[in-house]
Amino acid sequence: MARQKRNIKNDRYYHLVNRGVAKQVTFLDSYDYNEYIRLLVKSYRKYPLDIIAFVLMPNHYHLLIRALDRENVSRCMHWVNGMYARYFNDRYERTGHLWQNRFYSKEIRDGRQLGNTWMYVDQNPLRASMVNNPTDWKWSSAYLRKYGDYLHFLSEPNWWGKPTASKWWSKDELDAEALEKVRSSLKRKGLDKASMWE
Repeated sequence: MARQKRNIKNDRYYHLVNRGVAKQVTFLDSYDYNEYIRLLVKSYRKYPLDIIAFVLMPNHYHLLIRALDRENVSRCMHWVNGMYARYFNDRYERTGHLWQNRFYSKEIRDGRQLGNTWMYVDQNPLRASMVNNPTDWKWSSAYLRKYGDYLHFLSEPNWWGKPTASKWWSKDELDAEALEKVRSSLKRKGLDKASMWE
């Protein structure tokens, strides 16, 4: 049976997620994390799209992007995930699939939903009790923004930095209701935080 084609549209935001096959770890050390970020930066030049936020966790990743050309989203993720899997398998002398499946994608509306999803991505390491502040997790856009690294590679929506941003995005942790809204779509795919660490 043929795979269903993704319904990605130009100039829309998407939350992209994938994790290791059988929930295995996909990033073992700083070299692995750096390689994935290097590939993201390289792919940004090959298949342009706006990367708003990302976080690399030990066995999964989250990206929040805006599709400039809808065809580039799948091309970009196929290339990054494929190149990283090749690197990982070579480095650790393993064979087989690294990623659980094709990456998950969900369209995100601008405004509050975008702000909440962005905070969800940024706060992943905090919710996993790996850091005390999202900006302490080196393998994230929150860290890069704090320290001014790779900023050419990150984008912001047009409301970023304006007074209206405080309505949709803050440094506060997401409240239970907002957190559940983001998690509910991930639960259907088994990609919520609880299932990540089982």
